[in-house]
Amino acid sequence: MSWLTAVIESILSYFFLSLGFVLQKKHIHWFGAAVRSSREYKTHKLLWLSGLVLVNLSPLLNFPALQVLSPSLVAAVSGLNIIFTLFLSRALLKSALYTSDYFLSGLIAVSIAGIGAFSLPGTGQPGAFSPWFFQGLPLLFFGVSCLMRPFLKNEKTIVLYTLLLSLVSGTMAGYMLILMKLLQVEKGTRFFSYLLSPYLYFYLICGLLSFVAINMAYRKGSIVLISPVQYSSMVFYPALASYIIFGNRVRFLPFLFFCIIIFSVLVLVKKHGHEAETPHDKINLLDQERSHDPRSSGYERT
Repeated sequence: MSWLTAVIESILSYFFLSLGFVLQKKHIHWFGAAVRSSREYKTHKLLWLSGLVLVNLSPLLNFPALQVLSPSLVAAVSGLNIIFTLFLSRALLKSALYTSDYFLSGLIAVSIAGIGAFSLPGTGQPGAFSPWFFQGLPLLFFGVSCLMRPFLKNEKTIVLYTLLLSLVSGTMAGYMLILMKLLQVEKGTRFFSYLLSPYLYFYLICGLLSFVAINMAYRKGSIVLISPVQYSSMVFYPALASYIIFGNRVRFLPFLFFCIIIFSVLVLVKKHGHEAETPHDKINLLDQERSHDPRSSGYERT
């Protein structure tokens, strides 16, 4: 596979991931159905499951790409998720976008390209630093977010809860790249031997917890609040892990581009932070659809 083909596969991988997440967000409230025989319920369930299929299709495209590209470069490409999601959420969810969102999205895209262009490759082999440290941090964050659930009484707490879950989902999804690369380094192309590697099972755990965390976040917050944190952590966390685990050397320009992305993400979060959904002052999509005829479905507010 050529370098260009690998980059295109990686871009397609993250486009499918973004589309899958948007479909899941749009149709998440089928979980709150009281009656499950209506056509409305079946439609939302089918489209949510379609999003799940797209999310799980993403790693299948990234796996061969990682045989050519470094994890830090693939992590940089994953930053395009935030751009895909902003425009897909505008098209499918009618989310509000501001003029500055387009500028900041472009700034993030340019910074990601800069990271890919100016980063130096590492050895490709894991060093002495244990990769399990990076596995443990998201688990700690997930535990903290679960402990917060009984205290979601005001908008600020809900925003913090949503952002923390977005961080968990992003770091877990990003670290799957590192585990995938470690699996390739350890076992090569001997696919059946993957079953004997602990990296495979931690990869599956990361995928499951990323899925659970993002759907917990979708129940409380707007996708334009969630996606900047989720997708930026998908860039930063595997890039940081790659620098330390695989010995990638740090240069000034990539570090500067990372700082630009952090700034852009913080501005986006601040701008859309008011869009968290509280259980009492927001109604979900299905409530809106049935508001014209209360007998049209058996959905309850969640």
